[in-house]
Amino acid sequence: MLPNQYDDYFAALFAENYKVHPEFQRSGGDWLNWSIPGTEYHIPLFQSGFEADLYDQNPGH
Repeated sequence: MLPNQYDDYFAALFAENYKVHPEFQRSGGDWLNWSIPGTEYHIPLFQSGFEADLYDQNPGH
């Protein structure tokens, strides 16, 4: 089984960002200005939540 990069690495970072900036996101963390390890670069990461991937899969509906 492949490692889950979100659960193994990013989930804790999103949660920590929530602690620092709770007024701008839900309790699990919605955004993160991630620093790429070993560089000076940053990438903004966003998560929309579990329900964003649920939709009706019936054609013609």
